[in-house]
Amino acid sequence: MAGALQFLSGCRKCCNLGDDKNDAADGGMTYLYDESAMPMPLHQEHGEQTTLEAPSAVGLAQEALPQDPIAPPVVSGDRDLQLQDDEGLEERPETVFQMGAKYRGQWKGIHPHGQGFLSRTDGSSYVGNFVQGRAHGHGKLVAANGNEYEGQWDQDRADGYGVYRHEDGSTYEGQWRQDAKCGTGSERWSDGSKYEGQFLDGMKHGTGTYTSNQNVVVFTGQFNHDKMDGHGKYTFVDGRTYEGAWLKGHMHGEGMMQWPDGSKYSGSYWEDLRQGQGVLTWPDGRVYRGEWNKGKQHGTGVVTDPNGNEKKGTWENGLEVTSKDLVEE
Repeated sequence: MAGALQFLSGCRKCCNLGDDKNDAADGGMTYLYDESAMPMPLHQEHGEQTTLEAPSAVGLAQEALPQDPIAPPVVSGDRDLQLQDDEGLEERPETVFQMGAKYRGQWKGIHPHGQGFLSRTDGSSYVGNFVQGRAHGHGKLVAANGNEYEGQWDQDRADGYGVYRHEDGSTYEGQWRQDAKCGTGSERWSDGSKYEGQFLDGMKHGTGTYTSNQNVVVFTGQFNHDKMDGHGKYTFVDGRTYEGAWLKGHMHGEGMMQWPDGSKYSGSYWEDLRQGQGVLTWPDGRVYRGEWNKGKQHGTGVVTDPNGNEKKGTWENGLEVTSKDLVEE
């Protein structure tokens, strides 16, 4: 055959970090707000390439008797015309090919053409439409290991709309292009979690939503080659939420983090840590506006207490080293 199916490559899940904590340490007048808990970028347990272990649908040229010519490719753009052309089709008895594959169904000349059923010695099978000896149109492939694909085919490759079911219970339903998830689709895992959105070349790419097996939306936003990238909102297991810019799976750029206790940070991030200018608000009304480095106050900043009194100071690695009251003129 022209090549086995290469779909379901990079079936990765997003997930929360199991030991996320709200690391908002706040003691006295030390405005230390350490941020060591980060979002988990993408679950890797489904990261390997996944392929049906049997040849795709047909590849009858490889099973053919020596005197049979190789099936020519279907001319691009002629799919509908080829599928509707049933002139000269005939039913024949079951044919056994040189390597043991068996075919029964319609033929056109020397090629399986029309509806047919192909079984192989390894236990895999295909039933559906053939054009010039290749899976073309609608059909269902069952691999020897139990994996299944049912949907549209283009010259032995999954192409169009189809459903893939893996032996472990995970599924993908949506659009395909040349054996890869491509377009809009829904991927579900055996634990109940799911991703719904856009794909490109087998990877999450574009806008999508990952939902946990507790039916909680963990992330909704933009993906780039299986990583959170662009604008998106992430919900941590401890109830925190981050909404803002992402880069290659990390909080990176302008964003806002909110805690269940009412705390809030709005400002700049660099690889999951506060970096640059930002504003942190505590539940009791205190506010810090100023510089951050590696997740901690570092540089100059201004603290406003709940009564509106302001104090300017200098921080090093989260600790206040100098301060001066600001008096309104």
